[in-house]
Amino acid sequence: MKIIVISLVLCLSTLALNAQNIIQLSDVGTGFVKPVDIASNNIDENLYIVEQRGTIQILNPKSKIKGETFLDLRSKVNSSANEQGMLGLAFHPNYQQNGYFFVNYTSGSNTIISRFKAVDGKANITTEKVLLTVAQPFNNHNAGDLAFGPDGFLYIPLGDGGSGGDPGNRSQNPTNLLGKMLRIDINTESQAYIVPSSNPYFGKTSPLPEIWSTGLRNPWRISFDRLTGDQWIADVGQNVAEEINVEPASSLGGLNYGWKCLEGISNYATSFCGNNVSSLIAPVHVYRHDTNVGCSVTGGFVYRGKLFPGMYGKYIYGDFCSGYIWTLTKNGNSYQNTLANTIRINEISSFGEDRDGELYMTGHATGKIYRVQDGSSSTPQVIAENLEISPNPVQNEVIIKSSFLFKSNIELKIIDINGKVVISKFITTGNLPNSIDVEKLSDGFYYLQLESGAQTQSIKFLKL
Repeated sequence: MKIIVISLVLCLSTLALNAQNIIQLSDVGTGFVKPVDIASNNIDENLYIVEQRGTIQILNPKSKIKGETFLDLRSKVNSSANEQGMLGLAFHPNYQQNGYFFVNYTSGSNTIISRFKAVDGKANITTEKVLLTVAQPFNNHNAGDLAFGPDGFLYIPLGDGGSGGDPGNRSQNPTNLLGKMLRIDINTESQAYIVPSSNPYFGKTSPLPEIWSTGLRNPWRISFDRLTGDQWIADVGQNVAEEINVEPASSLGGLNYGWKCLEGISNYATSFCGNNVSSLIAPVHVYRHDTNVGCSVTGGFVYRGKLFPGMYGKYIYGDFCSGYIWTLTKNGNSYQNTLANTIRINEISSFGEDRDGELYMTGHATGKIYRVQDGSSSTPQVIAENLEISPNPVQNEVIIKSSFLFKSNIELKIIDINGKVVISKFITTGNLPNSIDVEKLSDGFYYLQLESGAQTQSIKFLKL
């Protein structure tokens, strides 16, 4: 495939000044120690927060309560360097039945991929089964993510081994696992894992059969679109550019994303690829290391939740250095990049989904977990100026204030976004209640509507 740039950020120092925060963040948890990943078991509403030091903490984002430690692996984890530690977590698709979950961590100078078992919601460190050990020649570029694809296989992105410029040319070496995306079948008890027969190099020794794709530098966060199954890969660049790649769900693997022949779309060391440069896969988006833009991409997710329709279908990602957040939206055969938040959270280290596809983000330096929400939907939308409710978003109780003088009895309605009345009360004139209990409503957008004859007052609110 010919190398074609699909979209490119033009790095202007005025960009941040002119941008609107169309994506907003709200705190749902504090007090975490260098959080680097968020995962869900797809059963309960809890989030599982990976701390780089080697622990996994439980957080209920609704109550904002941090529960007990799910796993403490500090006795095994080496987190002495900036890019070492416990770095990734993925729950087995059948976690509810088997209790299995998988972690990616560094121990000594190795990357370790291990399986653990949880019983009654509590992980047991003695159940560890090491699936894969990969030697790391340097202490950086460990990547660290884990994700189950829609095919049920475990995908493992590995960095190029570190230092700078991939001095061992590992990323393009077909007999080295570093700088690759691996794909393995972990549904086996007799072996650590098996190689799926549908892998592009199944049955071979060069390239190694675990390899799904090549040419990665330091893929910091991958994800699969819940709707389409497409894989998104954010790859940290060297000195010039950051890139985002998309591999369609229909891919048969065997793709080469170019490092170190190319950095983004720029030539880096093309001699290592010879005549293969024309077959390298182009990133769908590149941004350069220029003023106020960033220097280390943090991959995110395509939003498929229900709470924020304005974000639906957008890939939301950020930058560790600048703290900016962007959205990428597919438009035909190209992608439109939009600067979505300029608050600059210190060290955006990861994004994660809950069981319903709602999106969250980690602040590595702040120790906070944030809900990612649509800025245009997070504030009250008023149809009548003299009707107010608070708080908005709301969890349990809506406080109502109205200065409107109704001439007859009032019907109070709570209406969901599909137009269904979910709460209805008749109120005599002058007896408007101070509050309405909405605790039992499902999360989402609603309208509170007051009707009195031909008079109508309405306001939109978000239930979380």
